[in-house]
Amino acid sequence: MCKCSPGNRGHFKEHQVPAGIYANSLSFLNADGSIDVSLTESHALSLVKNGISGIFVGGNEAEIGRLEATQTGLLLEHLRILRGILKKEDYDKYPLIAVICTRDVQSAETLCKGAEVAGASHVLVLPPLGATDQSEVDSFFEDFMGSDTVDITVMICDSFAGPGISLRILKDLATKDPVVGCCFPLGDSEKITQMKEDVCPSQFRFVVDTPSVYLSTLELVAGTKGPGLAGALANIAPKVHRRLWASFEEGNLREAQGIQVMLAEAERQGKQHKLGLAELIRRIVKFGSSVVPDLPVAVVALMNAEYSLP
Repeated sequence: MCKCSPGNRGHFKEHQVPAGIYANSLSFLNADGSIDVSLTESHALSLVKNGISGIFVGGNEAEIGRLEATQTGLLLEHLRILRGILKKEDYDKYPLIAVICTRDVQSAETLCKGAEVAGASHVLVLPPLGATDQSEVDSFFEDFMGSDTVDITVMICDSFAGPGISLRILKDLATKDPVVGCCFPLGDSEKITQMKEDVCPSQFRFVVDTPSVYLSTLELVAGTKGPGLAGALANIAPKVHRRLWASFEEGNLREAQGIQVMLAEAERQGKQHKLGLAELIRRIVKFGSSVVPDLPVAVVALMNAEYSLP
């Protein structure tokens, strides 16, 4: 049954996340561990003005692709800073999606409440840390969505590694009023294909978080209002990400494929760098790529492409 039928989505329908490019935020910290407010604010505004559709706010300092528990204080302070500057600059409705990663349902519920107060427009709930099989993941999400205490728009996240949510449970959760989308970090084409049959694409967003599956996901949801393409590299190359999307829509698949290869290789080389991809991105944002030593070749190529775009 398609969820497009009138009255099937309640007031959460108004809070769908838009299609487009999403940046996975990084924490910019001072030497004492506090958030660098000035850099955090200026970077957020730069993302907005460069066409980024929303920001995933993670609340930890993990390397890209590595799961760690959400640090409550860091997440809430980051959200407050971001929402404050966005309101000040008249971007009141800009999507800030708090990433919730906990070991149990009660902690997830508490974080969701705090995130909403701090300025999150949505939450992305990850599978529980330490889950060893799919039944644990399914039970976690069923219990979480069965709670009456969650009053914020929710996106469900499949797994980065380890057991993910079953298709049966995901389809059931998609009918729940607060749930407006799902993130498939690795681009599970089989799940996306089957989910398309049961949800209204204009009201349910599919998000992927790996450059190598950007184009296949765009193809899967062609004819709909589009997916969300998320990634840490959007912090330093928002124009390149937008160009990939535009190339696909223009039918210039050769250019789009070239951009996808460039993004995937930059991510791969960045993760293999001694500093890690997250720290490389932080340094590029703070100092500019021209003064960061020993950047991987693919990251240099990505930055050159970014600077060449209008």
